[in-house]
Amino acid sequence: MTNTSHLGQGASADIADKVLALAGALLILAVLVALLRGFEHWGQLSPVVWAHLATVVLALAMAPVQLLRRKGDLVHRVIGRIWALLLFGTALISFDIRELNHGNFSLIHGLSAFTIICVPTMVWAARRGDIRTHRGFARGLTAGALLTAGFFTLLPSRILGGWLFG
Repeated sequence: MTNTSHLGQGASADIADKVLALAGALLILAVLVALLRGFEHWGQLSPVVWAHLATVVLALAMAPVQLLRRKGDLVHRVIGRIWALLLFGTALISFDIRELNHGNFSLIHGLSAFTIICVPTMVWAARRGDIRTHRGFARGLTAGALLTAGFFTLLPSRILGGWLFG
């Protein structure tokens, strides 16, 4: 039996979703400003980096929508499937980006490997009706794979951070 109701999550769940949604909205705004400010350098980015940026920006833009809207309906499931594919794709693509660590994998690639495990687990939990587990993985992926990793890209030593603050 599948519990698709958004009711009964409690006040703390609503607050957590709102905080994650706000952080996601602020991050997407910062990333878009950085991209606009770095317009003259766009040609320096490889197609792999552009693919990574495209998948992660789309997933990041969808996260606040998923967090703030009704859960369990058809729209939630469709957006969720797209979001899961984007997260999985961006994690896979990241393994081909190694410019920052002299051609080697870095700690952030560990997060990518973890994401590749967590995304199917999140989807599987939803499909079997384990909404508590599904919600935990969705929030964890938002906080870790999108927000934490995303805010690190805004460090002045990174491309987007350099464009944003440079």
